[in-house]
Amino acid sequence: MRSLFRIAPVLALALGCSVTSAAAPAPRVPATAPAGAVVLADGAAYLMPPAGWTVAPGGDPAKSVTLQSADFPGMLTVMINTRPLALPNSADERDRMGRPMVEAIAKRLAQVKATVVDRPEMVTDPEVGLRIRVAFKEGDRTVEQEHLYQGVGRNLVLVSATSMGGTPEQSKAIHAAGRELLLSARVPGAAAAVAATAVGTDLTAKATPFPRGRLRIAPPAGWREVLSDANAGTIVTYQEPAHRDWSLTVNVTPLPAKAKADAQVRDALIDDLVLGQRQSFRLGGEEIEGKRTPIEDPRFLRKGRTLFAGKTVRIELTTRYRLIGDRVVTVNALGPAADTQPLMDLADKLALAIEPIVPPR
Repeated sequence: MRSLFRIAPVLALALGCSVTSAAAPAPRVPATAPAGAVVLADGAAYLMPPAGWTVAPGGDPAKSVTLQSADFPGMLTVMINTRPLALPNSADERDRMGRPMVEAIAKRLAQVKATVVDRPEMVTDPEVGLRIRVAFKEGDRTVEQEHLYQGVGRNLVLVSATSMGGTPEQSKAIHAAGRELLLSARVPGAAAAVAATAVGTDLTAKATPFPRGRLRIAPPAGWREVLSDANAGTIVTYQEPAHRDWSLTVNVTPLPAKAKADAQVRDALIDDLVLGQRQSFRLGGEEIEGKRTPIEDPRFLRKGRTLFAGKTVRIELTTRYRLIGDRVVTVNALGPAADTQPLMDLADKLALAIEPIVPPR
C-alpha cells in the first residue's frame, strides 16, 4: 500500500504543489463557500464533495485533503498550488505540460517496481485542464488512478481519484466522483470581484461547470455567485452588486423516464412547473399577489412575466424554460418593475448560453 500513496504526490511535486502530513489548524471558511465545502489553503479555493463522500480524518487542509466513501473501495485526494502558474489553455499547452507528468508517473512506477497494467496516458476531456490515467498492480489487486488538474483563479488544483481493487463499475464511479469534485472547485468571491462597479449586462467568456446539475453556465460579469450545485432545484443564484434588487436564479428539474419518451407528458410537466411558480411575496409587512402573463418567444419552451403590485412596491418576475439534455432548466429574473428590461434581456442571454455537461465515456 505504501507505493500507492507515492504515485499521486510525485505529480503534485513536479508542478510545485506540496503534500504534507502534519496536523494544521482548520482553514478559514469563506463567507461565500456553501455548507459542507472542502476548503483549501486557508480559503484560497473550495470544492463540494460528491454525494456519499466525506473528508477522512488527519492530513493538512492547508495543502491536501482526502475524501472517502463507505460505498466504494477508493479515495479522492485534493491538492492545491497557490503560486501563480501558466496554466494550459490549448491542446498544445496541455500536451507540453502533460508529457513531463506522464514521464514522472512512469518513472515512479519503475522505482517502486510496480506491475503496470495500463501505462500512464493523457485523456482528452474538454472540461478538465489536464487528465492523466494509469493502472498498476498492488499485491493481487489492480489500482486504477486518474489525476485531474484545473486552474481555479490563480491556483492549480489537483484531484487524484484512486480505485483500489474495485469492479469496473466501481472504478468508473470513483473516477466520475473525482471529476465532479474537481469541476466544483471555486475561488471565493470571484464573481463579485469582476467589474463590481459596473452594471453587469454581459456574460463572462468562461462558463462555470455545475457537475451535479450537469450544466455549464456563463455567469454575468461582475455579479456575485451564490452556489448551491444540486441534481435538482436551485443550482445557482446571481446578485448584481450595483442593483441589489436584481437577481437571477437557475433551477433544474430532471425529466422522469416517461417524460423523456413522451412529448405530451413532458409538456404537462412543464405546465405543472409554471402553475407551481410562486405567486405571492411578503415585503414590508405587505402581502403582494402576482398576476402572470405568458410571453411568446420561440426560443424557449415557455416564458412568462409575473407582476407583483402592492401599495408601495412593484416587482416583476420573468421566467423562461428550456429543455437541455434530460432536464428542464428554468431561469428566473427578479427586480423592480420599473427597471427590469436590461435584467430580462440578460436572463434571456444567460438561459440561451447554458450548455449540457456530457459525461466522458
